This record gives sequence, C-alpha cells and structure tokens, in this order.
Amino acid sequence: MSASSISLIAAALLLSLTSCETPPASRATTEVSRRNQLPTEALAAEIEALSPSVRRTEAQRLALCAQLTSAKLARDYHAVAPALLQNLLVNTGFRRRGLCYQWTEDLLSQLQRLKLDSLDLQWGVARAGTLREHNCAVVTAKGDSFQRGIVLDPWRYGGRLFWRRVPRDYYPWQRDDSPYARSRLSAAVRRASQGPADSPPGPGLVFIDVTNDGVIRLKEASRPNRE
Repeated sequence: MSASSISLIAAALLLSLTSCETPPASRATTEVSRRNQLPTEALAAEIEALSPSVRRTEAQRLALCAQLTSAKLARDYHAVAPALLQNLLVNTGFRRRGLCYQWTEDLLSQLQRLKLDSLDLQWGVARAGTLREHNCAVVTAKGDSFQRGIVLDPWRYGGRLFWRRVPRDYYPWQRDDSPYARSRLSAAVRRASQGPADSPPGPGLVFIDVTNDGVIRLKEASRPNRE
C-alpha cells in the first residue's frame, strides 16, 4: 500500500470521528436490543415519570413525535450503519446531513412544534470541543434540572431512537449553553410559532406535520399529475 493511500485512509478515519463518538460495542448492543423491544408507550411512561407535573398527553405526543421524526430523518439523510460511517459520508461530501448535531437540531426543531407546557427541551453535549464530541436532545420536566432528564438520541443507531436517563447513559452529558445551541433552539421556537412544518422532500413520501395546536399528523405528499 502506497504512502498516499495510507494518508487518505487516515484522513478518512479522522473525518469519521468529527462531531460524534459511539459507545463501546458491547454496551451498545445491549442497549439497542433492549430499547428495540419497547414500544413508544414505554418512552411516554418514562417521560411522564419525570415529575407528577408532567401531563400524560404531552408525554405521549412527545414520545410519538420523537420516534416518528427519528425514522423520518433516517430516510431524509439516507442514513447508513454504523453511525460513524454516516459521519464519514457527510464529511467527504457524499451525504448532505447526518452528523449528531444535525440529528439533534432537526429533532428539536420538530419537537418544539408540540408547544409543550409541562416539559422542557434542552440541548445536550458530551466532551464538547473534542473529536469525541456528541450531541443529543434532552427532555426534562418543566423547570427541572438537566441531569434529571431523558436523553433522546436518534444518531446513535441511525434513526432508531435511543433514550435513557441522563445519569445512566454512557456519555458524560452536560447542558449546552453555547451560542450555537441557544441560537438553534431559538430558531426552532420561531419556526414552531410560524405554523406547519416545512414542505416534504418529494412526492409520494410520508412526512410529519405538527399543527398550530400541536397535533401530530402523518401526511403523504401529493404526486404530480401525469398527462
């Protein structure tokens, strides 16, 4: 193998690590297999258990929207497994989006449309500013501390939503109060106040629409008439 080939491979591996880090394989396998056995209702119950003040209907709507949005983003991103391969494709220009902060940004943008009264949505970051940085959404009871929240991470398994209490997860999560995170959360709130979700990416695709009243609807994009 030539020196130039080795350099290209090393550069590709370095790029694949940019922005996100996966947990150890043994732990990851255990977590995803267990989470895949749990229906959306289990996540809703976990969210409701955050505090007696959490409304059951809001917990159910958030859980459903998070699951549907994660699956939709996987299609929109043309996500592949493992997640670090998606990073490589994005960083080398073969995919437009799919880094962990982009999953977080797009998930929070959709969840903000629910206009929740008993829950808060926050941006979580682990190992900020390093090649092992990872980002996620975190839901907490209204006014509660970040460390008592639940991680919502669609990046980790390519659109199969992972969720777990913040202190129990592999990553050392902290609330991200950086200007970027604050600006993206503010932008999501503004978009939520403007009404329906963005137009779907193409005809015949099912997409998620959250109405002005926070109602989740699945719609199919209309197909163009053929003459």
